[in-house]
Amino acid sequence: MLLIVLFAYFHHLYMDFVQPGALQYIGQIASYASAIPSSVVTLFGALLLVFHARMRWNMTSILLFLGPAGWAIGGIGALIDSVISVNVRLHNTLWVPAHFHTYNLAGLAFLVLAYFHHVCQNATGLPENPLLQRASALTMTFGAYGVFLMFYLAGAYSIPRRFALYPAELAHGAGYAFWGMLFALLFLLGFLLYLGETGRRWWRAVVAG
Repeated sequence: MLLIVLFAYFHHLYMDFVQPGALQYIGQIASYASAIPSSVVTLFGALLLVFHARMRWNMTSILLFLGPAGWAIGGIGALIDSVISVNVRLHNTLWVPAHFHTYNLAGLAFLVLAYFHHVCQNATGLPENPLLQRASALTMTFGAYGVFLMFYLAGAYSIPRRFALYPAELAHGAGYAFWGMLFALLFLLGFLLYLGETGRRWWRAVVAG
C-alpha cells in the first residue's frame, strides 16, 4: 500500500512538462489501485460493523460514521482529478482544495472531534442531550458539505485556486464564494454547539482531575 501511494504521487505532476510519459501512466494506474484496499478493507469493514447493529447514535457514533464517509467522498474527488484527461481541465482549480478539504475536514477532523467527545464523556459521565448532539453533528455536516459543493462546482467551471480577486471572465466565481461563506457560517454554528456540549465535559474533567 505504501508503494502504491508513493507511485500515485506522480499524478500531482501531470502538468510538469519534464515528467516522462511513462510516469504519467504509472501515476494514474497507482491512483486507481490505491482506492482498492481503502474501499475494500476500511469502508466495507466500517459498514459491516454498523449494518444491523444496535447503534446508539450520539455525537461520538455519528461523527465516527461520517468521518470515513467524508474520507471516501474526498478520495473519489481525488480519484477523478487523477485521470490525465480530466486533470488537464481541473489542475490548479478549486476542485483541488475541494477534495482535500473533504477528506480532511469531513474525514479526519470529524474523527478527531468524535474521539475527543468520547474521552470527555467517559471522564465525566454527564447526561447526554441527544437532540442537541444530533443537531450539532448534522449542522456541521450540512455546512461542511455545502462549502465542499461550492468548491467542486467552482472547480468544474474552471475557477482557479489562490485568487483573491477574479477577473471579469471568472466573475461567476464570486457567487460560489458567497454561498461557500454562508455554508461555512452554518458549519461554525454546528461547531459552536459541539464546543458547548463537549467543552463543559472537558472542563468538568479538568476540574475533577
